[in-house]
Amino acid sequence: MRTRTVTIRSLKEAMSYAGEWDELISASGADIYFKREWLSVWWAHFGQGRDLFFFLVYCDDNLVAFLPLYTEKHYPCLLPVRVARLAGPIHYFAVLKMPILRGYEQMVTDFLLDQALVATDSHAIVLSPLSGKYTDLLYSPETSIKPVRDTIVQNEIIAEHTVISLPNSFEEYMGGLSRKRRVKYRKSKERIETVQKIGTEVLEGAASAGFINEFITRHTAQWQTTGRAGHFGDWPDNAAFYYDLLERIESGNNARFYIQRDEKGEFVSAQFCLVHGTNCIALLTARDMSPEIAALGVGQYGQFERIQRLVQEGIAQIDSGTGLYAHKLSLGAEMIPVRRVILFENTLPSKIRVNALLVWAWFLDLVYYRIWFKKLAPRVRKLTGRRPRALWKSWIRTRF
Repeated sequence: MRTRTVTIRSLKEAMSYAGEWDELISASGADIYFKREWLSVWWAHFGQGRDLFFFLVYCDDNLVAFLPLYTEKHYPCLLPVRVARLAGPIHYFAVLKMPILRGYEQMVTDFLLDQALVATDSHAIVLSPLSGKYTDLLYSPETSIKPVRDTIVQNEIIAEHTVISLPNSFEEYMGGLSRKRRVKYRKSKERIETVQKIGTEVLEGAASAGFINEFITRHTAQWQTTGRAGHFGDWPDNAAFYYDLLERIESGNNARFYIQRDEKGEFVSAQFCLVHGTNCIALLTARDMSPEIAALGVGQYGQFERIQRLVQEGIAQIDSGTGLYAHKLSLGAEMIPVRRVILFENTLPSKIRVNALLVWAWFLDLVYYRIWFKKLAPRVRKLTGRRPRALWKSWIRTRF
């Protein structure tokens, strides 16, 4: 068995491997984050100031793995630390499957342990966020990692994400919920559809790209009523990213909007998701915040409508992102660990750099995000009337 690794430093050059790239994504069942369309848009919006590395792993001239990394510098305590990270994934969703063919995980692990630090000229490689459902690469609890070189591997649970596993039929899915939940849904559905005359439409492809601006407006308005900025206020760069993404991936019908409207065609609620293979990424929701609409429970109704249609399409699971939310658990979701794997050389300088960076990231998360952004800032805004501000980019960059 003859193996080799090809290193590519630009997205343009990587596109010359488009055919092999697409075949690998399909054969491996890799996440949408590693598709050409996604990575092209992701790099255009988030690649500034970063260096790109594509590693193509071949076995007997067949592409068996694709590893996209980017590098950037951090300066905790004025100490330069160059870190390589996965290109493509977004912070609040875990990677379920990387583009590696089954049976070749050890080959990629050996490459990471033996060559990747030198190839990227990095002090550390950080692989995160990785779902606990994905145990094929490097961090499986059952796998004994034997580094080719003297490399330290830190494997930690850093969060949890919410996953709904879908059976073969909607009736079977409903049967897995509590009797109280089923009765509540059926009564709500009857009232919403027969009395209020609310129905659901599905937008995909080009139509989904045409709805994104309205969705952003609706989502933002929903959160402004609670004194918060909403997703696109907290992460302002994501509005342009999703708009461009929908323009690029529309041919594959990956993007979906499930929209609830009344008999006059007025907006009531919507769910935004991406479908790829047998996985659905439930991104965001929006809904009318008027008291009469809220009393109907249209938000939960819309979630059930989406689930029913996804089951009919043969979708196996819905990833609802990181964080613990009672309304997601009520839909039959389970909490899955999210892991972070860090690789760095077993030398004192590397240990000092990596630990300094992790301590800084922890401190910034505690003081800025948990204490200020989540607790104190809302109180200050309530007293002063100030508008919510976007998340600090320094905090975003240290979400390892």
